[in-house]
Amino acid sequence: MAALHDELGASLMGRAYIAFAQRYFDHSAEVDGELVDHVTRAVGAEHTGAAALVDAALDARVLKFHQGSQNALGDTGGSPLLTIEGHTVFGPVFTAVPEPDETLAVFDAVTALVRTPEFSQLQRPRSHG
Repeated sequence: MAALHDELGASLMGRAYIAFAQRYFDHSAEVDGELVDHVTRAVGAEHTGAAALVDAALDARVLKFHQGSQNALGDTGGSPLLTIEGHTVFGPVFTAVPEPDETLAVFDAVTALVRTPEFSQLQRPRSHG
């Protein structure tokens, strides 16, 4: 992703992450050259390829992005980290993609919580009824 960001900038990263997530999370694809090819085709990258997976020259860039997200959170956090209007939180974490007609309501609810300075945490077990 760092190599794609270098090639394409931030504007297409959302599409890149969606292309990655669909193959990796929904279809249990391996992180390999085939997955890289799928993602790069999805965003129209011309110069990024499978070699980026082992390119140590990208390590400092990845560390910089990671540290920036941790600094934005203000603490050590996992993934995903979400920033809305300058407020960063860990989450939300879903066990499945919400139905299309529910996604806007979910986003609005998360946004309302993130905007509330007194909000700290909301959690429930992954297996709930």
